[in-house]
Amino acid sequence: MRPVFMEYTKDRNTYFLEREYMFGPSLLVAPIFNAEGTVKYYLPEGKWTNILNEQTYDIKNGAWLDETYDNLTLPVLARENSIILRNPNAEHAEYDYTDSPDIHLYEFADGASETTRVVDEKGKPAGHVTAERSGNTITLSADGLKGSSKVYVHADGKVSEFTLDGGSTTLSL
Repeated sequence: MRPVFMEYTKDRNTYFLEREYMFGPSLLVAPIFNAEGTVKYYLPEGKWTNILNEQTYDIKNGAWLDETYDNLTLPVLARENSIILRNPNAEHAEYDYTDSPDIHLYEFADGASETTRVVDEKGKPAGHVTAERSGNTITLSADGLKGSSKVYVHADGKVSEFTLDGGSTTLSL
């Protein structure tokens, strides 16, 4: 966890944000501090996807948002060109993170190339996932994963599902 300004040093609006934070380099979280579920938060420039409800935002020059959420959701937004590994069946924080994780690619732009680390249940490096996009093709490679993983490509409000069996695959969008 760290302040938003550490990721967006050139956006002066991020310097004084006290009620939102970056969770790693890819996720922006804006907690809700009232019973009504209302939240006002700032999004820096870029494409963002709420990972809980798939709402997408294409922000130019940064923007303040006023939204209302229910008791089970809040603003948890993935920035563009992010790779997020998730396990929807995890019951607690300590599990084998390398065992068939779901791989989510958020708003991967043409020419983007990103890598994310994979860690074991103790937080030690176990491998990596790399995605590169060229036109309508994404080349995905993974090292250190066990089993078969579902791959979800989030683009322009749509989600496409693929499967990764083995160390690499090519996805046609």
